[in-house]
Amino acid sequence: MSRESCATSWTTAWPGGVRSRTAGVSYTQGFIQGLSTTKRCRQGAPGQMMKTENVVFSRWCRWADRDSLAGAQHPGVYLLAHFESEPLGKARPDSREVIYIGGTSRGSLRKRLHHYNRSASSGAAGHSGGRTYHEHFHRIRPQLFVAILPVSVPEANLRAARIRYLERKFIYEHTCKWGTLPKCNTR
Repeated sequence: MSRESCATSWTTAWPGGVRSRTAGVSYTQGFIQGLSTTKRCRQGAPGQMMKTENVVFSRWCRWADRDSLAGAQHPGVYLLAHFESEPLGKARPDSREVIYIGGTSRGSLRKRLHHYNRSASSGAAGHSGGRTYHEHFHRIRPQLFVAILPVSVPEANLRAARIRYLERKFIYEHTCKWGTLPKCNTR
């Protein structure tokens, strides 16, 4: 995937809808209909059902090209994954290859990914997920990809709550599907 393809579009989750931006043109792609799909959680009580929303992450982008991700100037949720070959299509938080699910509500996704890079490369403090990555892999691997979900909620307290909710929800869904946390998520 080239830098251009990483920068072509992004989708942001906000209460009441999903807004996309492609080549600088904003349009409403659709509305989150609340609870639209159901999944069974293997870890839960028998018969426990989980409902999920329709939110759409960006396409997977090579780690080296992360600065070109459109929408990275906003806060939001991000996924990191290892792929042996170029992944196709939109990113999914419940993919087996996902090794970390994170979020930032106080700063931009771009800045938070910079913190992750520093910690993952050197083991330095600043990002616990990055330090965990460094412990497992010792350096940034070429098969590392990133996808983002910018969250544009005007009110800071609602935006922070939305991001924390989505991050924990995606970690929960991943854990339900695979029986374990993503490799670099420790809590």
